[in-house]
Amino acid sequence: PGATSALVASDAAADAEGAGLAVGCRVVVKGLTDRQAHLNGVTGSLVERKWKGNWIVDLDDADGKKRRLRRRWLLNVKNFDITEKPEVKKYHTELGRPKKQYFIVGTWNEFVPRRMVWDADRLLWTFELRMGSAGMEQFQIWLERDRRQSVHPDTTNAGSYVPWDLQGPDDQGEKKLWSVGDGKPGERFEVRLRLWEDEMPQSVEWASLAPTGAAAESEAAAPGAKAKDKPANPRCCPAGHELKPFRPPVADYSCSLCQSKVPKGANLLSCRRCDYDVCEACADKVAGGPAGGPAAESAAQPPAAATGPVVLGE
Repeated sequence: PGATSALVASDAAADAEGAGLAVGCRVVVKGLTDRQAHLNGVTGSLVERKWKGNWIVDLDDADGKKRRLRRRWLLNVKNFDITEKPEVKKYHTELGRPKKQYFIVGTWNEFVPRRMVWDADRLLWTFELRMGSAGMEQFQIWLERDRRQSVHPDTTNAGSYVPWDLQGPDDQGEKKLWSVGDGKPGERFEVRLRLWEDEMPQSVEWASLAPTGAAAESEAAAPGAKAKDKPANPRCCPAGHELKPFRPPVADYSCSLCQSKVPKGANLLSCRRCDYDVCEACADKVAGGPAGGPAAESAAQPPAAATGPVVLGE
């Protein structure tokens, strides 16, 4: 009876100490020792109430953000205090277009940085890539074209079958790449980078853009479907968008075909939507006309006999 009374008293004390706590409350960890001492000062959110004053807590990272792989801990009320420090929110419409620019680098062009495209509707950075002959590509993301600010996984060859955690921007991304593709040459993928409200990386994901079911059959049967794989029309980007004359405002652009650097103000044919640029030399080779001259203007429209959009090349 004495032991039972002690347990009841202990439970009552724990309940009293945890009074006022509810799911979603923000807390800060305290009083842990030994191997868990590194968690002291970390914030988190209460997820589920358990027995004897214990709670399951979702811990944040050092910046108050939810981890990609959430770390849930069982903590007693004695080891956390309520805090008013909020969780950092995801990027939202009221913030407008991000001020920081992200670039993607990968094996498809020997790691030449390419600008990612901001999708204002989905509130994320995107980049479309096409699988090479091996049916697989690897990539990481750089903030402001700086390899010392790389966004990367915490391991090599990370992907759908290899667990990984998101890291960066930092200078620890050497050989830490994501792997994309299922062995199908030519398959198109969209890489997506989601942000926190401070414009730092919240998640990285990718998805195949290959049509499925009836859509795939319709595309295969459509006139000119095979022409998409042939470099017959030098005035379209790989996605089939028309290339238009463009003069880069800074000297950090490069040709998507030969990878050569392009000086500020040079003549280019460009798809700004896909960040796809063709220099004068490459335009002359495939079309016999300068990128910014009359030939470029007259050739900007597809030939009347064309049966569909034709890709310039990778």
